[in-house]
Amino acid sequence: MLDSEPPRTETPVDVARIYAEFVHGLTFEKLPSAVVETTKTLILDQIGVMLLGSAAAGVGELLATVRDWGGKPESSVLVHGAGAVTIAHMMPPAIRDPVVRSPTSPSSCASCTERRGAGAQGGHDLIFAADRRHMQAPCARPRAGSLALPLVLRTPMFEYFPNNYPWSLAVMSALNRGGQISEIDEACRPLKEVAGRKNDPVAQIAWFESWMKLAERVERLGLIDEQANHPLSAGRKLMRAGLYYLLAERMPSHKDPRRMIAYKRGVATYAKGLKLRREPVERVEIPYGEHTLPAFFMKAPVPGRAPCIVHFDGFDVTKEIIYASVGEEYRRRGISLLIVDHPGVGEALRLQNLPSIPETEKPAAAAVDYLETRDDVDKDRIGMVALSLGGYYAPRAAAFEKRFKCCVAWGAIYDFGAAFAARINGTNEPSVPGFAEHAQWVFGKKTLEEAMAVTRQMTLEKVAANITCPLLIVHGENDRQIPLWHAEKTYEAAVNSPGRELKIFSLADGGAEHCGADNNSLIVDYITDWVAEKLGASVAGV
Repeated sequence: MLDSEPPRTETPVDVARIYAEFVHGLTFEKLPSAVVETTKTLILDQIGVMLLGSAAAGVGELLATVRDWGGKPESSVLVHGAGAVTIAHMMPPAIRDPVVRSPTSPSSCASCTERRGAGAQGGHDLIFAADRRHMQAPCARPRAGSLALPLVLRTPMFEYFPNNYPWSLAVMSALNRGGQISEIDEACRPLKEVAGRKNDPVAQIAWFESWMKLAERVERLGLIDEQANHPLSAGRKLMRAGLYYLLAERMPSHKDPRRMIAYKRGVATYAKGLKLRREPVERVEIPYGEHTLPAFFMKAPVPGRAPCIVHFDGFDVTKEIIYASVGEEYRRRGISLLIVDHPGVGEALRLQNLPSIPETEKPAAAAVDYLETRDDVDKDRIGMVALSLGGYYAPRAAAFEKRFKCCVAWGAIYDFGAAFAARINGTNEPSVPGFAEHAQWVFGKKTLEEAMAVTRQMTLEKVAANITCPLLIVHGENDRQIPLWHAEKTYEAAVNSPGRELKIFSLADGGAEHCGADNNSLIVDYITDWVAEKLGASVAGV
């Protein structure tokens, strides 16, 4: 304020009352959700500046509003005593979090533990949106100095289809693995009108056809490059087309014969792209009883024997999708990589009808047996990583296969039976449409009850204590498929793992969605650096 400027007579409280009364009376049913949330944030930011430290008139109306929703991290709502309110503007998280954090004690009962697992904590990352899912535990008790609000997480993942999590997850998979955003938009734009029909077979076929159309166009452009003797350009397009074919294949029922056509075309197109790009990838077949497990082997660019990671997939991904995500980062650190289509996924399931089993140490042991036959692998420096359902697969394998020198659960699953039941009941998000039918396919069962019986065997409760190698558990605090408590329980149970580590990726920093779907690179960087340290490879690069 300049010295010559007359003193102001109006008070911010009057303006705050106008804001609060106006906002409290709004209805949002007919507005786009993005407009609603942006408006809420802007209004609360302004109220926060005006009411910082104030408990005067207008606070009552504001409290009525913030019981339903709140602002972004820079304007978290704090409540002190009976009626006084402040809005913390850029308050340090260490001060703000204990006040804003969930009003429920996370250890008070099983329901609250599940709620904590669902991510209802970390106050500077919460948004209280009336149009989102409330997470209110039945035993909630207000903490001293806090307001018992129905808490809902702000969701940081870019959601092309806000009303369809599996489709948005697939879009992020494409973006994280080299897909071009304009091409992805080309496939997705025609699907917006049907995206709300989540389990409608007609909607899934619409997805399939739109992504197939895109994949075919990109493949055609790659073949034109190949004919022009431009193999690197051709290879890049063909790898991208292969990815699009595999994402097209992801949505329809496995009983649809067109799905197998798309899968085979995706695998072949991706393989041709790898060859034209001269990627350091060798296709191998791992002996597994009367069958083989198809895999990619990537030799580290170092002389002699190198450390190696066995990488399993998960519930619904393939070796191609894994390679597009992690291959280059292991290679740069001097670590070889064996990505396996193990029972229950990829070629093992689709072409050999090999279902998943709880005893994942069996296919994992077959992978180590194969690596020990190679003269370019150091058999004393072999580790294992797996993502998503691999959060069970990898720790289970490491508990019984003692040749692994380290293990990474990329997204924890302590009890898949509990996680599976939660998805079937609609508590947690499914990774693919038709989740129950997909599970019957993965586990080779004719009924949902039979599939659930298998999932109930997939627990680390009596297994994790057998892990005697270093174990890293990475998990997102906003994982909407697998609650956070799975990571915490895995860590607590792995009592004999030397130097075990639990890394939780926060909403504030990113990587907080399932297996880092919102920012895959953050997760991959952390895992590959950790593996390099444990296996004596080069964190600085080779």
